[in-house]
Amino acid sequence: MSFFKEKLKSSIKFFDRAFLNYKLSRIRERRSFPFSKSNEPLSKNIKLNYDECAKLPFVLKSKPVLIYAEVSTKCNLLCRMCGRAHYQIPENEQGFMKREIFEKLAKLFTYNAQLALFGRGETLLHPDLPYFLKVARNAGLSIGFNTNGLALTKTIAMAMVENAQTYVTFSCSAGSRETYKKIHGADSWERLWNKIELLNEVKRECGAAKNYLDIMNIPPAVYLEFVSQRSNISELPTLVRKAFQYNIQGIIVIDVVAHSEEMEKERMNLPETIPVAQKYYEEALAVQAELIKSKNRNFDLRLPGSFFSMTKKFSSQYEKDKLSGIKQKSNNNFCLEPWQTFYVRYDGTVATCVITNRIFGDLNKSDAKDVWNGEVFRKFRERMTGENKPYECLRCHLFPGPKIYDKGLNNLSNYEPL
Repeated sequence: MSFFKEKLKSSIKFFDRAFLNYKLSRIRERRSFPFSKSNEPLSKNIKLNYDECAKLPFVLKSKPVLIYAEVSTKCNLLCRMCGRAHYQIPENEQGFMKREIFEKLAKLFTYNAQLALFGRGETLLHPDLPYFLKVARNAGLSIGFNTNGLALTKTIAMAMVENAQTYVTFSCSAGSRETYKKIHGADSWERLWNKIELLNEVKRECGAAKNYLDIMNIPPAVYLEFVSQRSNISELPTLVRKAFQYNIQGIIVIDVVAHSEEMEKERMNLPETIPVAQKYYEEALAVQAELIKSKNRNFDLRLPGSFFSMTKKFSSQYEKDKLSGIKQKSNNNFCLEPWQTFYVRYDGTVATCVITNRIFGDLNKSDAKDVWNGEVFRKFRERMTGENKPYECLRCHLFPGPKIYDKGLNNLSNYEPL
């Protein structure tokens, strides 16, 4: 029986061993964003999308291969590197995505597509998160989200495991309590690690009750995200050691996006700070190698160079090889997101990426399929292939890599009609 048709009951204390091993093999096959593997099998939709990306049509037969569902714009932290700390979200724009919006979005779901259940807020705060995970699981998606982890409960952790969530990435840009408080704005260092251990405990209950399977192999894969800054870069090697202690599968290191002059000084990808960053990256890699050898298990340490600017994400080598040869009419801030990505904000409005504030459609008024090939998407794709890129693309801080944020992106009146 196909895994995606298997009905799990919440009363089950642990999975049947054969079924669990089968399920895990399926998860390993489709693990992608941001854990792509060069040998992962591609779905028909992904193959079709890659073929269409080579031709760059304005109307697509394929559906999105990366879908963002911003299920929440509320957050329980105010991390200093986050845009929320610099651009206040009005009270009337803070809320949760309705079930009806998510269900309309689900019409675009295809097997092996990547679903990122996060945006400008904290995913764990949404009361319907277990339901969203079930819907996505039944569609065969690769599911994941970033979180500060503080709102994790056993009920949510059970839903993550039982619905075979592919990954979860905890935000932790520190290697000590003091630095965590300074960067994340709360004295919650111990609480974070307690929440990670809670998820580990649930994984043990659900999959390793008889000690026949290492929890490292039970989904979701647990990662940390470390935003490199002058204030924390020296603690990255320490964080690698602590991550090993908590059965974490890897750390994703990204460059900070500067939302202010103060944060601009924190960047580790400036000419004068790159040598410092390189020093601590090498130390972290040395710790990684030491622990892999002594602990006899793998650990995925991803440094900023892994970022693929054309797709605006971490991509497998296969994907890079497949897409890098695309002939473009212009190399000026060209990316493939208009052909691959569908971003739904909490209120149902749609964009093509996390950068733009332009409205491409509204799921309160239209079907997701109609928006995907609607007038705004078509015109945007056409503009992307030419020299006259849209306003937001010329100010994208993710091309070719994180840099200073252009505040003009916040003002919709700056956006020219397509």
